[in-house]
Amino acid sequence: MDRSSFAPSASKRGTARGWVLLAGLTLCITVVPALGSRASEGPRLAGRVLDAEGGAIAGTMVSIESAVPVHRITVFSQADGRYQSPPLPFAIHQVRARRIGWKDLVVVSPDTANGRFDFILTPERDPAAVAAQLPANHWLKLVLDRIEDEEERAEFVLQCGFCHQQGNLLTRVQRDEEEWSKIISLMGRKGGMLSRGLRERLPVIFNEAYAPEHAVPVLTAHMDDPDFAPVPEPEVLAAIIEEWDLGGPGSMQHDVMMHPDGSLWGVDGPFDQLHRLDPATSERRSFKIPDAGLPLGGVFANKSTAPTASSNSRVGPHSLQTDPEGNIWITLASGNMLARFDIETEEFTLHKLKRGFYPHTLRFDQRGRVWYTNSASNHGFHPRATIGAASASASTTTVASTANSTRSIKRVRACRWASPVVGGGKVRNMRSVVLTRPFLSSCWCLRPAADRGWQMHRPAW
Repeated sequence: MDRSSFAPSASKRGTARGWVLLAGLTLCITVVPALGSRASEGPRLAGRVLDAEGGAIAGTMVSIESAVPVHRITVFSQADGRYQSPPLPFAIHQVRARRIGWKDLVVVSPDTANGRFDFILTPERDPAAVAAQLPANHWLKLVLDRIEDEEERAEFVLQCGFCHQQGNLLTRVQRDEEEWSKIISLMGRKGGMLSRGLRERLPVIFNEAYAPEHAVPVLTAHMDDPDFAPVPEPEVLAAIIEEWDLGGPGSMQHDVMMHPDGSLWGVDGPFDQLHRLDPATSERRSFKIPDAGLPLGGVFANKSTAPTASSNSRVGPHSLQTDPEGNIWITLASGNMLARFDIETEEFTLHKLKRGFYPHTLRFDQRGRVWYTNSASNHGFHPRATIGAASASASTTTVASTANSTRSIKRVRACRWASPVVGGGKVRNMRSVVLTRPFLSSCWCLRPAADRGWQMHRPAW
């Protein structure tokens, strides 16, 4: 394989910037801005979304999908109710139309022989069904309204919302005490640390906030108002959402990235897997990450840990990035390691960390060094010179949080990167890091040693 193909050429970086990469429970999702951005080959599907009287319904999400493994493309109906898909690279298995305030309509094996399909929607009058259609932020407000203390409210948002969305279909669930114990324990192992008082009250807060007898009347009090669910902005109506199922039931693509060769890669946290997707062909492959003999929960496991039925994680892959040669590096948060995946041999190499806990995010500088953060031990740093400069007169700031409570929050400057990441776009300037846990702090990087492979290194600035 020609290693030069992994250089971040201008043309490849331009292609990558046309995508917005999102991670979901079982989906790798890309959002592209315009219908004309796809190739012209392949059939299209067009039609209208109407009510029973023939009136146009604007802002309807029209999803067209293949059979398993699912590849789905979604577009929006315009002001006149018309929609049109881009060229479809698959045979249509089913279509779906959904709009807040209208009943979802799913048609399996639709008659699309002439390239057209019209939807006739029926108003949704069941308040519980309308409440279920609302975005997660509506449901999250129900929880925040029940946390009176301002500091605790901020703590909840920071600790329970920095990884995943609160208030969505999977999180707005009432659970018994045992189920909550498992969930909160799992989130603690993932770095979501709550003060004891809030942790003990949170199950009651969740259950009361999400109780149907409370939530539904509050969320649907104005469902008959004309502006209850307004039509999205024109920029939204012009978007295309493209989705591919990755992994299996319970999978979660924690982070995804676009490789310089045009493929998409994602790490599946609950099942310790690395997934590869070729968007051009929809080919999908999965690679099991070695667990180094660790138990469920990794280095954070203990006798009191209650594993969840949906997780089989021992090393907890978190973030990923390409190195200058196009190989994939991964932070293994629960395993307290970094992993290198060789794209030629398809083999993993594990690197144990010397200091700190919970490797979170890694990036490469122009000298080929890996910079990474350890979130559970509050490793923060601020190079003040261009990374990779021949005579870097940089200094680093290390911060130790000495508070005994997670409610004591300190705010410090974080890494400010002045150079592009080799092999994958640019690292944005990070404004700040919120420190909430009482552990020691330091800065480490992993650099190549000519005769000893990759070595841990603590820079002397």
